[in-house]
Amino acid sequence: MAFATLLAIGSCGMSTAAPAGDPFFLFATSRFGSDRERDAVVDVLQLYAGPSDYISLGLARENPSLARRISPAHVFVLPPSASAVARASGECRGAGTIVYDPEHWNDTPRHEQDDIVGAVRNARAAVAPGCAFALAPDGQFAGIVPGECFFDLNSALHRKIDWSGVTLYDVQAQRLLSESCASRGGFNAYVSFVSTVANEIRAAAPGVKVTAQLSFRDTPPARMTAAIRRLRNVVDGFYLAYPVTAGTPCRYCNETNLDEVLRCIKAAP
Repeated sequence: MAFATLLAIGSCGMSTAAPAGDPFFLFATSRFGSDRERDAVVDVLQLYAGPSDYISLGLARENPSLARRISPAHVFVLPPSASAVARASGECRGAGTIVYDPEHWNDTPRHEQDDIVGAVRNARAAVAPGCAFALAPDGQFAGIVPGECFFDLNSALHRKIDWSGVTLYDVQAQRLLSESCASRGGFNAYVSFVSTVANEIRAAAPGVKVTAQLSFRDTPPARMTAAIRRLRNVVDGFYLAYPVTAGTPCRYCNETNLDEVLRCIKAAP
């Protein structure tokens, strides 16, 4: 998927509980730069994963002991098109949640990008009975102004769609926490944007879970944990983008940083 005030590392306690119970996490990566990195990351995930958390189908298949810690309904796939949603829903026995991931890239057909509301409707209709349907549109669809460090809610997808059948919405605002935005008010913009989107979704569709996306590609863990502290009473969970470290560098992808962020998400209020 596409992607300030710094508070003390490791202290994530809050005075009140999260809106729908303790926050959960989603984690998708199953490709790593080395076997050592893969094993270390899986070891960290096993320390924190529980039935309310989500992991990708590839990660679940490759790590059965980790998969046993997760509810089968929370194993997910991330198809980028309506046709890929239809193919993925045939794997409902393996992936209980289908997360439609439309983005401004070649994997999402142009006609879906041009009619994203219709694409969401078609993707939802393609999901087989027994699968949960979730959405993770990229930052531009979500309302982040392309190439900038601010947002425009008038263009936000969550204001336009029919929420019938949607169980979870991931807010891809992680660009606002990146190094390029950190010195331009990105942290406060991220908190404001995610909070507004979450509140608007709850007003329109009270049963939908809302997650805030964080990325290890270009955001240090201290900035992520600061955001978690601000949002753990606002969102239901956090999507952790851990881009494969082979090829394009992922600046903060390692087991130590992952442990710090997961420890913060799971910290008792």
